[in-house]
Amino acid sequence: MFEQGKGENRMTYEEALRHYRSAVAAADADAFVAPLAGADDPEALLWAAWQTVTSFAAEAKSDQELARLSALVAAVQGQELSGVRVWELRVFTDLPVLGAQLREEWNGGRPQAEWTALNSFAARLTAAGTHDALLLGLWTISSALETFEGPAENLPAAVEWFTQAGDRLAGAAIHGRTYAARLGELAAQAGVTEPGFSVPRWAFWRSRLQTLSREGFKAIKRYDARIVSGGKK
Repeated sequence: MFEQGKGENRMTYEEALRHYRSAVAAADADAFVAPLAGADDPEALLWAAWQTVTSFAAEAKSDQELARLSALVAAVQGQELSGVRVWELRVFTDLPVLGAQLREEWNGGRPQAEWTALNSFAARLTAAGTHDALLLGLWTISSALETFEGPAENLPAAVEWFTQAGDRLAGAAIHGRTYAARLGELAAQAGVTEPGFSVPRWAFWRSRLQTLSREGFKAIKRYDARIVSGGKK
């Protein structure tokens, strides 16, 4: 728990969460930004803010809700607070703490529907150029397509990456964007050697998706044509 400031803007962590639930529900970028102006501890406020955003993303029930939330983040990003920095990043231009909060969500524990919605949200931010979460997408896709355990749990979430940010994934593969990321055993058996994005890994994903589609996975059947073309409509 923390207390923000020593005057009128004094705010506990619980108060910050309540404030941000109201601001996010209303999609009010000004209300989202306001507590950070002159904050003694902007980092703590940002943890409350982005925790609220990821919670709303997980709870989203429609594309419209996720699109509205993504638009809010983009609007917030456009409101720089001069001189306010966290981790040497500009608030809000560089969206400090958002990436760390998303990374916390990738530790697991969400039911499938919430996990799928979170991945869709991160993919939308990536596609829009608001926040680059490609590494998180790589982890999700690897879990869905490259392991012996089967794709059922992670497959709908992986499909969201192909449908929402397929162009970004394909571009990362073409340019060989590297990460210190895990490489699943099925991909390794197929001859993929690079743990980041690569053309051979992209080709393996396409092949695996086509195989799963033939096996009757509905999440792929619906989007198969777009997936195998790299996100092109």
